Amino acid sequence: MQVEPNPSPSRETPSMPSGPTASRREPWPWIIATCVILMMMISLTFAWIANRYPDPVIVDERYELDGKSFSPRRVDGEPLP
Repeated sequence: MQVEPNPSPSRETPSMPSGPTASRREPWPWIIATCVILMMMISLTFAWIANRYPDPVIVDERYELDGKSFSPRRVDGEPLP
């Protein structure tokens, strides 16, 4: 009696499972990637606006330049120590 060896498993591997869920893809990776890309675009836009239209430098002595200097005095007129 001659015994045949076990047949080898099929070398073909399915590329995608068959059935109703074969063409369905999960949406959450695309949602996360879209949010990340959108936030990067918004951040770059804000950086471009901030670079293009910078705020003017604040002057500490603005009141002195206008002649409206502040002299600290108490309500009774005495100078502060």
